[in-house]
Amino acid sequence: MSNPKVSIEKKPIDKVLMAIQWTMLSILILLSIYSYVVLPKVIPIHFNLKGVADGFGHKYHVFILPLVGLLLSLAFNYISLRPYLANYPMEINTQNAKKSYTFMSRFLTLLNSATLLLFIIIVAKVLTLSQQLPFVSSSWSLSIFIMTLFIFPIVLFIGLFRSDQK
Repeated sequence: MSNPKVSIEKKPIDKVLMAIQWTMLSILILLSIYSYVVLPKVIPIHFNLKGVADGFGHKYHVFILPLVGLLLSLAFNYISLRPYLANYPMEINTQNAKKSYTFMSRFLTLLNSATLLLFIIIVAKVLTLSQQLPFVSSSWSLSIFIMTLFIFPIVLFIGLFRSDQK
């Protein structure tokens, strides 16, 4: 059974979240271009859980994360504009569709922003380590990664179940 197609109105907060998301993608792309110019030919491309580089590759690898970020942004925005295509942990009907779709749209925007932030941190870490500059914190990468993987889906389920009960 397909979900009902109900249009949702974008509120100012949705526009702000979308602007933040596209700004972060722009920062990621610009940081990667800058990094490519100043980086040596061989750069760290993999880090262990302690934040120590344990894999190395050519500096063109710095463009992989912006490409993945762009593809994720396009996919998340496609579904965000058509939230009836998403999967939900409960049945969507005409009574709960608008609230569930609004929540899903915002969730996808926030999830994409968190992912882009993680990518920015990774590119910044590659840049600083390759230039032998001190990196601010290696725990930030792990913290944002854990938040992206675990906290956002929990928030999604709590929010959707609450909206279904009201």
